[in-house]
Amino acid sequence: MKSWAMYNPSMTFFASMGTVFVLYFGGQQVFYAIHHLYLTSGGMYLLVFDLSLMLKQMEEEMRVINFWLNSVELHAPDAAIIMIGTRCNQVKDEDLEKIDDELTKIIIIYL
Repeated sequence: MKSWAMYNPSMTFFASMGTVFVLYFGGQQVFYAIHHLYLTSGGMYLLVFDLSLMLKQMEEEMRVINFWLNSVELHAPDAAIIMIGTRCNQVKDEDLEKIDDELTKIIIIYL
């Protein structure tokens, strides 16, 4: 675990926020049993996934995304979640629309 003290005199908003702790689970199954110990409602979580993999194994990738969304909702219901799809440049626009439709089906459950 790394922590960064955020301070920049020109950015007083961040200076007043304190310390940021970054925990990287990497989506590895070995962390599934313990990750909930680190989830808090005051946290902000990044759910990062590879868009190019979504085309190859949509069902599996959606299962994993749903797992992490469900876990955060269960253990930290008021936390913010930011979803980040990487490798967008490797996916055609029409495929991005398909992925967006599938993600929307899952996200709407948690709204």
